[in-house]
Amino acid sequence: MSALNRIEMVTVACAEPGAVAHAYQRYLHYQQVGAGQVSTQLAQLWERDALAGAPYLLLAPANAAQHFVRLVRVDADPEYRPFSVAGWSAAEILVNDVDRLAHTLAGSPFTLVGPPADLSFTDKIRACQVLGPAAEALYLTQIKGDIPGFDLPRARQTVAHCFVAILATPSLAASMAYYRTRFGVAEAPVIDARITLMSAAFDLPRDHLHRLSALTLGNPGYLLEMDELPPDRAPRPRRHALLPPGIAMVSFNCSGRRRHNATVSLPEPPYHGRQVGFCTGPSGELLELIYGDL
Repeated sequence: MSALNRIEMVTVACAEPGAVAHAYQRYLHYQQVGAGQVSTQLAQLWERDALAGAPYLLLAPANAAQHFVRLVRVDADPEYRPFSVAGWSAAEILVNDVDRLAHTLAGSPFTLVGPPADLSFTDKIRACQVLGPAAEALYLTQIKGDIPGFDLPRARQTVAHCFVAILATPSLAASMAYYRTRFGVAEAPVIDARITLMSAAFDLPRDHLHRLSALTLGNPGYLLEMDELPPDRAPRPRRHALLPPGIAMVSFNCSGRRRHNATVSLPEPPYHGRQVGFCTGPSGELLELIYGDL
């Protein structure tokens, strides 16, 4: 069984990678660490041959050699609205002062849709929600104190890495069962909490409570949050020939046996010859599985 240890990379589908990269560099203090085109081998691994040759840019937060944001050139979907469809809905990024950072985003390509506030179930976590220039949803999160049962990281710089991948699922039970049986991810308690962007996507009151669970990955400080979509809300189909809009894919650093999926050795960054696998989860989410460290 393969184990999901940590989140290594988030892939964002965007019509203009250069403009998006500029926004991340100027406002989130990320650095460009690579560029290229999606290889035929990689496109075949993703089961999306049409993406071969698509340009991409590779970004990383300062002082973070094993965490990346990959911007892949894909035509925009003007109808896409985060949290309105099943699949990856947001990336949660660690910051050291969310109020100060939110203030600096005024007038930027990052639209503040949820101002800084403590979470509804704890005052030890303070976050804001933004929509990025490619309609990607980002939670910018400051950890202010310890929370029993969680080993959460603290940011040492203004903006650090993605430490939580957020999945919108039609069935919380089915998604938890999938990650438990396929990757050995332990189940976690289900709680009711406000999810501002999901409520907005379905025209629900801002203080509506949704069911969610935060599952701990193999390495301390990394989580997989699962948010259950409102009942009787049929998600709009995603584009299968290309990458989904917004947060298109999450790449996990893995260990253990690879019997569930074939892997290939990829020379380009950030793989650098490591073995890489791919699968699609029950909510249509795309997972890249990377074995070994840089």
